Amino acid sequence: MNSTQLNQIFQTLSFERMQTYENKTKTREQAVELYLWNAQISGAFLFPLHICEVTIRNAIAEILYTQYGSNWVNNYMFINSLPNHPKPKYNQRTDLDKATKQHTLHYIPKIIPELNFVFWQAMLTQRHDTRLWNSQFQLIFPHANLSRSVQKNREHLHNDLDIVRRLRNRIAHHEPIFDEKLLSIYNKIIKIIGYRCQETANWVASHQTVTTLIAQKPKI
Repeated sequence: MNSTQLNQIFQTLSFERMQTYENKTKTREQAVELYLWNAQISGAFLFPLHICEVTIRNAIAEILYTQYGSNWVNNYMFINSLPNHPKPKYNQRTDLDKATKQHTLHYIPKIIPELNFVFWQAMLTQRHDTRLWNSQFQLIFPHANLSRSVQKNREHLHNDLDIVRRLRNRIAHHEPIFDEKLLSIYNKIIKIIGYRCQETANWVASHQTVTTLIAQKPKI
């Protein structure tokens, strides 16, 4: 790749954006190579991230259905169980209200995917232990670590989801992820899916391309 081609790529993507990659490499050609790999590994993560998010939200929605009924999105006991944080903190009630208003018939299968990933993560907090997790965690996550208490398992799952969600958001905004602990995060994703269904986790692991691409990271 000649200097003219490199300059055009930098100009198209913006010199400011490419500065992050240039700072990590020795030449502009290496910076473009790293950018390409970053885009490829980001794409590779979409499949396991997709299955992880769908697995978690379906599992938690199942418990909400059991605890609060088929119309749990409008159940006042459920709504009042959610924290009502003022801005700029994330507010679950606002998220739920926005999702339900988008579907006037309140068709739950349409509302579930409208709720942000952080909504489901936020359900895995201590405030819901008495109502949900003390009695239900092992039912919906039967393959979680049996040597730990429900509270510890719930806490570990919450913290792992936070790491996974942050990577997901970086990928969604086309940000650099080359400095992240990608293999560790991938392993967390597979572990989370496996808590719910080991067969699904094995299926994801056998079809993913993340580990192959991690091994192909450019030497910089």
